[in-house]
Amino acid sequence: MVKAATITLKNVSCHYRGNTALKNTSLEVPPNSIYAFIGPSGCGKTTLLRSINRMNDLIPGFRLDGSIEIDGENIYADSSKKYVEDLRRRIGIIFQQPNPLPTSILKNMYLPLREHYVFDNDHFRQKAIANLQEAAIYDEVKDRLDKSALSLSGGQRQRLCIARAMMLDPKIMLFDEPCSAIDPVATLKIEDLLNDLKKDRTIIIVTHNMEQAKRIADYVAFFYKGEMVEAGKAMDIFTRPQTEILHNYITGRF
Repeated sequence: MVKAATITLKNVSCHYRGNTALKNTSLEVPPNSIYAFIGPSGCGKTTLLRSINRMNDLIPGFRLDGSIEIDGENIYADSSKKYVEDLRRRIGIIFQQPNPLPTSILKNMYLPLREHYVFDNDHFRQKAIANLQEAAIYDEVKDRLDKSALSLSGGQRQRLCIARAMMLDPKIMLFDEPCSAIDPVATLKIEDLLNDLKKDRTIIIVTHNMEQAKRIADYVAFFYKGEMVEAGKAMDIFTRPQTEILHNYITGRF
């Protein structure tokens, strides 16, 4: 059984080669919740998202000040390759564009396990099918598991990528605009899936879609020009914004 994690940010600032992308951000993401990061492009929300599994470490010149804690553990205290690899194993990430590999659906599912475990075909297959079922895509692909994943529709590809990320039982899942490249029907399927996933996991989603954030988020943080302006329960953010700039943003005035 996966156990959801608490994520705590303390005075986090992110820099790229001397340029500051995010300033002095503190917030707590409770377990078993969906936390949405909203705000205009270039405001720092994706930078923050990718800092939570240390993907920004791959960018030359990146530096993070402050701390990000997962269940009280500062994930930036250890920079060893082994620690960072283990951290990324515990935190799944789904990108804006679905990125299945040009191989079969099953081999896509097996890839994360091959990286970390001795191959066991029966066990891998059972786990793959269980995760495809949890991602609400198994019934659509059960007769073509050995066919190319590239034959799937955009929404199916994204659900396959979510199922693949679940193969390592991450207790945190990060989503970077996961529905921006797919149609409304597929979007609703993924939103239903995220609500299911939060029962055992902690979910953070970056989205520009205000209606999506209203539908699925338990908590929301609004970012503008590299600063977190407001954060709190989604109902409060959308019905009682405390700043004029947030009010203008959620009402579509900029």
